[in-house]
Amino acid sequence: MLIRSISCIGLLMLLAACKSVPTPHDVPEALRQFTDAAQFLKPGFESYEFAALTEPDLTSNYERYVPVLLARAGSDFQKPKGLGAGKYRGIEVRDFASADVTAPWWNAGPPSTHVAGSPVWIDKGDGLHFDREVTVYYAIVDERFHVRTYDLKLLESALTRAGQLREIVRPFEAVAMIPAGADHILCLLPRAKDKPYWSRPLPTQPLVLARCGESKRLLVMHRLALSEQYASCLGSAVASRTDGAWTIDEFPADERPSEIGRMLGFSTLFGLAIML
Repeated sequence: MLIRSISCIGLLMLLAACKSVPTPHDVPEALRQFTDAAQFLKPGFESYEFAALTEPDLTSNYERYVPVLLARAGSDFQKPKGLGAGKYRGIEVRDFASADVTAPWWNAGPPSTHVAGSPVWIDKGDGLHFDREVTVYYAIVDERFHVRTYDLKLLESALTRAGQLREIVRPFEAVAMIPAGADHILCLLPRAKDKPYWSRPLPTQPLVLARCGESKRLLVMHRLALSEQYASCLGSAVASRTDGAWTIDEFPADERPSEIGRMLGFSTLFGLAIML
């Protein structure tokens, strides 16, 4: 009986070693760097975005750029009332890790209040720039994270740090196929109540998009045919393959796109309605 048990265990270990991708509920290597930022997010949103970026320090008149990990979740995307991006229900997190944490904006001043022990700035805007008539709440946590939202109650919930990356990506089976070199990832659920403002593409099925900067490609993973909006937005695939029930289309991605252009494109795919 003992020999038989050992043999069964050995067979299971061999089968596990032969798997080419992690199971759907595992977190792939490309996403693991966002584990700390994801503690401020929750499951149940329509869109998730994870990106390794270089952003300007807003306190230095764009003279200094810092590396940052972006993680955000969003639902209920709205059309902007003015210039900039529309309001949405969600949380945006920037993880500065070892970099110096900047203030929320160049003239932020002292914090307006504190939530869960973290300083919080309340920006009511001026109604002139980037749809800034909408109030935004910013928290700086552990001198490392920027946590941003339009909803104070959502901020209070985020600062409990109850989020787990494994649970957040659980509905997205295709994350198991994200390659290790991916540096910008979108996990999207259908948004039936959303409107296609300015021809922005709306997901009609679960989608996972992964940009691989080194190989200059964008992977789009889907089960059904892409909608006409997505096909028009992405252009023609240069390669396509299947993995079980999934289709993986490859699109060309610029080797070194501007960070602004890259963020605008992915923000639109994430769900934001943007007016420039």
